[in-house]
Amino acid sequence: MGNKYSAVIIQTSVKECFSKQDVIDNFTRTCRIIHTSFRHPYFGLHIPNKLFVFDAHAHNHGYSQKEMIRQIAIEIPGKETRVVVETAKRNEIYIVTSALEYDSNFKKTFFTCYFIVGPKGEVIYKYRKVHTHLGTEKTLSPYDVMDRYYDLYGKSKTILETFFPVADTPLGKIGTLIAHDRIYPEAARAMAINGVEILILGPQPEPSISSGRWESINRARALENMIYVIAPNYGEFLSEERARQRWAGHSMIVDYNGQVIGSAPYPGEGTCPAVIDIEALRERRADPFDSPLAELRTDLYREIYGQEIYGKNRHATSAPGETAKERLTFFPEVYQKLVDRKTYVKPKVQKP
Repeated sequence: MGNKYSAVIIQTSVKECFSKQDVIDNFTRTCRIIHTSFRHPYFGLHIPNKLFVFDAHAHNHGYSQKEMIRQIAIEIPGKETRVVVETAKRNEIYIVTSALEYDSNFKKTFFTCYFIVGPKGEVIYKYRKVHTHLGTEKTLSPYDVMDRYYDLYGKSKTILETFFPVADTPLGKIGTLIAHDRIYPEAARAMAINGVEILILGPQPEPSISSGRWESINRARALENMIYVIAPNYGEFLSEERARQRWAGHSMIVDYNGQVIGSAPYPGEGTCPAVIDIEALRERRADPFDSPLAELRTDLYREIYGQEIYGKNRHATSAPGETAKERLTFFPEVYQKLVDRKTYVKPKVQKP
């Protein structure tokens, strides 16, 4: 194939998931749109549509851990992902999407997972969210079971390769991060050190869009790592209890210079295509005038991470708590540690 191709974000309406059938329905709806979009020559007949990205882990937060596992979390691959597999194979494309995933090695909990299905219909990649948002998510982070997770999945790999995997494909080297992960530049940098050229970052709820944080972070991660960033968001969230524009669209694709080259600058459904030129990225990285990863002064930064802050293996023997209060019990001790290091200064008025 040629050097250039089109990547397309499908910014769809997703319904809040209360059952595995809801998961299937969200996959099915978007895959129908993909099948139609695949045939549309967004940038002419000579630039094929090869990469499709959408987000679908639109779960409710009311279920207990057991209910989440029984009703929503799926095995990947499995019968719930069949429509994604068939769509990728039928159109000979790569599809990147997400789900809550059940892994029988961790029977009492579940992960948030981004996965890639290749043109032969196989799942070629999984990333499980590392930076879970403890105030809202019951999801297990691989870091919270780090030693066991590495024993299971780290054979002949480094820690970075295990926890921040990159798929080497004919379209370029692809990696993913999920929602709260984007707040941590180290996560994107880990992907970059592992060779990522296209990083999928998504989604985030309001006020990320209206505050400008969504675009700022997407562009910063692209520029500082010299990568393409593909950032899918929900167009709207169909729920009996939440506003439809709680997730307000504005999906975008950013190039390695930090420029937005494709966007769906509105809430609601839409498509967001852009031309990806991996060879141009590689040529840009080879230019000594400005190649940021080549100029990393790593010795200066080692002390930043020399002391533990948020400790690993917090859930080595237990699942994350059912309530935010339970999941946030770690905070007072860690906060005091940051105060003692003079990283934080306590406010004059302490809240109870």
